[in-house]
Amino acid sequence: LQDKASMVRRLVGLMEEGLKAAAKEVPKLQEGLAEPSPHADFGRRHEEVPDQLHALRDPEAPKGPHTVHAHALVRATLLISKPAVVQSAGADKGALLGEVIKSIGELYAKIQDAAIDKQAEGVTPAPDVTEAEWEQCKALVGGINGKALAQASRSFSTWHEWLSKVAELHSAKAGLLSKRNAAKQAKEQLLAINKQLDAAGLDSPF
Repeated sequence: LQDKASMVRRLVGLMEEGLKAAAKEVPKLQEGLAEPSPHADFGRRHEEVPDQLHALRDPEAPKGPHTVHAHALVRATLLISKPAVVQSAGADKGALLGEVIKSIGELYAKIQDAAIDKQAEGVTPAPDVTEAEWEQCKALVGGINGKALAQASRSFSTWHEWLSKVAELHSAKAGLLSKRNAAKQAKEQLLAINKQLDAAGLDSPF
């Protein structure tokens, strides 16, 4: 028991160090999303998005390499801000485009407010968003060719940069919460071992 207590104590110490490092990362990411910063540029450019997306809906408009990446941005944004819309639209890209054209200002505000909320444990732009939808969002964002978007539209490019940072922040907060829970469990285990040592009339090794 004494050996086990020593091992768990060392584990708790390592976990607490990891927690300190993780806790510093979250505020840095939130500051990067706040005004003024390069990643906050989408806050000024999101009003340009509807005109850009209308061109994607026009069957006669030329389609470039950026088209598939723009559709991915649309879907990724809605997955975390209006997941029910994505579920009902399915593979209907036109319906998703229409929703973002209509409500990009609302979507931006919901996601941005959730991201920079310093009191919340997670990033929750919509009350019904699930971890599975967050993972789908991250996969879409990670597969987007930023250079192709930048060549086509500065507003699309800043949109991608912003959403990438939001996804990174979500991962950082989720990781921090996981570390906190693991450290709590380890401390509870250590407390239980100490009680066993006391009951056996043995000294704690620390």
